[in-house]
Amino acid sequence: MIRRPLLAAGLALLAALLIAPRATLADDPAPPTVATVAALEGQAFLLRQGRQIPMKHGMAVADGDEVLTFPDGRVRLRFTDGALVTFGPDSRCEVRFHRRDAEHPGQFLQLVEGILRLLTDQSGPDRLEVRTRSAIAVPRGTDWIVERKPGSTAVFVASGEVAVSGAGETVTLDAGEGTDVPDGQPPSPAKRWGKDRVDDALARTRLP
Repeated sequence: MIRRPLLAAGLALLAALLIAPRATLADDPAPPTVATVAALEGQAFLLRQGRQIPMKHGMAVADGDEVLTFPDGRVRLRFTDGALVTFGPDSRCEVRFHRRDAEHPGQFLQLVEGILRLLTDQSGPDRLEVRTRSAIAVPRGTDWIVERKPGSTAVFVASGEVAVSGAGETVTLDAGEGTDVPDGQPPSPAKRWGKDRVDDALARTRLP
């Protein structure tokens, strides 16, 4: 036979355990908004805390979100610093904050696969970087493209200048130049891309 005081105490403890996690979640600050959806075509989703959320025009994108586009999908994000990033079809990319020091929080895109086109005008410590498994691309005010395929990364500069690093070495690209960075190897020397390759990259990252 269970005494009523013990039963009441047990029920109170159970209720406290059920409520506590919700209170903790409610108290956790929401991750900061880093961008909003400026244009969208086809199917694109945000991966957020295990959920797949259809993207819509004007939707907020937070630190830690992943952008996922389907074969028919393209999406353009406008970042809080004014940068515009277009994600081409079949792309997956994580948006993250990083901090060089207390005064200069920055942002980077971790491109897992697919292709991005970026319009940036920053060259200071808060600039937007792109990272892949084999390379880090750092702009100096520019229009540029990064593509990640299995085993390698490609970077092309339409205008401006981008420094691309991999395996301890860095090459600097000027307008019209590109480089390929195989996993575990340094970037190839900067060279001008052919028209067909440039046109293909631009077409896959074009939105109205």
